[in-house]
Amino acid sequence: MARDPILVVIFLRGGADGLALVSPASDPDFIAARPEGLRTLRSGDGAGRAIGQSVADVDFRFHTAASALADLYDAGDLSLIHAAGLPEATRSHFDAEARIEPAPTTRARRTAW
Repeated sequence: MARDPILVVIFLRGGADGLALVSPASDPDFIAARPEGLRTLRSGDGAGRAIGQSVADVDFRFHTAASALADLYDAGDLSLIHAAGLPEATRSHFDAEARIEPAPTTRARRTAW
């Protein structure tokens, strides 16, 4: 039976940030700037789960605490989109929240997230 594609959007209300869940393990300056518990390393105890990518020496990895998300990604059931946002810049978390949370509407379909 064919199904319509489903898009699930997770808005993390400040509980986590994308660079904590999926971090650039190849950037020593980024790693040094993070608190120890938020570091994702290439090897050792803090090694995260690698993400297949084709850019030389770009090594984004799932944080060790995000193994359930890594499982979904490895199964092909999760996509990662960093640095996505609103077309108009805002420095207000509350303004962004108010604009992102309502479902987008089109003439053909009016649905909620």
